[in-house]
Amino acid sequence: MILESCKVPGRAEDLTANRRVRALTIARDAGGSANSGRRCVVLPPAVIRDSMTHPLLRSLLPVEVGFASQGPLELRRRAGAIESGLFLYCTRGTGWCESSGRRFAVNAGELVVISPGGTVRCGFNDAIPWGVWWVGAVGSSLEVLINELNLSAHQPACELGQDSRLLSLFDETLQTLETSDRSLPALVCASQTLAHLLGTMVWLRSRNHPHEPDSIRRINQSIAYMNQHLNKPLQVAALAALANMSPSHYTALFKRQTGCAPIDYFIRLKMRRACHLLDETALSVKEIAAALGYDDPFYFSRMFKAVNDVAPSDYRALRRKAPAANGKPGGATLAVTAGW
Repeated sequence: MILESCKVPGRAEDLTANRRVRALTIARDAGGSANSGRRCVVLPPAVIRDSMTHPLLRSLLPVEVGFASQGPLELRRRAGAIESGLFLYCTRGTGWCESSGRRFAVNAGELVVISPGGTVRCGFNDAIPWGVWWVGAVGSSLEVLINELNLSAHQPACELGQDSRLLSLFDETLQTLETSDRSLPALVCASQTLAHLLGTMVWLRSRNHPHEPDSIRRINQSIAYMNQHLNKPLQVAALAALANMSPSHYTALFKRQTGCAPIDYFIRLKMRRACHLLDETALSVKEIAAALGYDDPFYFSRMFKAVNDVAPSDYRALRRKAPAANGKPGGATLAVTAGW
């Protein structure tokens, strides 16, 4: 997740890439938990890369935290951005969310989750006073946490209720990154606070929806199985058997929950992993293809281009040039972007 620009209404200048880590001045309200103005902190890519090698941080790391309560807010993805997930919590007011070709309202107390491989567009206007917190995260436990929330690209929002604990944990995570020197102890503190925050979301979700259909749980389990076997070829029949369903019933429920067919979803997971390996390792395209279960690197390259609109080698070259383009002003919106 990277912050492209952050502009405060009434100010002439944007906070662009070369000033990303600078927080905005804010004023607390009487309750002390919701803020006015905008605050945002983004970890530099080098800090993220170094952190993900540490055993206490590789499972979950906040890479961006922010709060906004004035003016328009638009959240959008950009191809090639850092592979991360976004958790957005509306504290007051109303807005909208677009996913799988449909738009629905987002109200106070609701959570929107954008998976690293999902596509969701959200916006909050200032017709009604609003407030929203968000946190971008990476790590090996991210997919499991999203599955525990029983959310998907087809249904990315849920009701958590207005809970002061969530506001406090968002604020604590942000303050830790705002005031720290990005040392290991500070990042561990932010990571553990984020874990507490997401765990509280999972608990609130289960309390508000205690009777989630068993079929959703089984589909989520099959998605977790996909993530654990990205180096193998998987067939619909085998995935359906794991979910204890017929292939036709499994496929229908999977498409209803995620918006795409099981094998298409599995291929996207593979290509998302390929993006990560292209970004973070020096492995050749042939080696990455083999790591993802493709014996033919040319076939892998065709599949990668079909999903990402760019060949693997071109993707790597573009990503290496990406820092020079990240500083473009974003106009009058606060734009938060996440990659595949």
